Amino acid sequence: MAIGAVMLFASFLQFAGGASTWSGAWFPLATLLPLYGTAMGVKIALARFAGISLPDEVAGFAPEQLELAVACMAAVMGLAWVATDVGDRQIGLWIEAAGGIALAGAALSLRRERRRARVFG
Repeated sequence: MAIGAVMLFASFLQFAGGASTWSGAWFPLATLLPLYGTAMGVKIALARFAGISLPDEVAGFAPEQLELAVACMAAVMGLAWVATDVGDRQIGLWIEAAGGIALAGAALSLRRERRRARVFG
């Protein structure tokens, strides 16, 4: 949950070229990374605090599979922004890239935790 909040906050910081992800040429693509993080954080917060969860299957996929897919996409996107020549990389880009990688790690950890809970009851 905290990762999503940090990624959303970082999206308002300077991303590259003196602009945030919400302004200029970065808007359509660079905003996906904080939106992925925020969506994951909201989903986990709703499940933990409000008891709301996804159905057992969504379009043939388990919720854990969807979380892992979104988190891995965020990690790949974060690494791609670091590897791409966007000019002057600023603090927002670095925080969002680290958040994408952390999101993937958290999704893997959450998946292991849920799998262990099912096995050991």
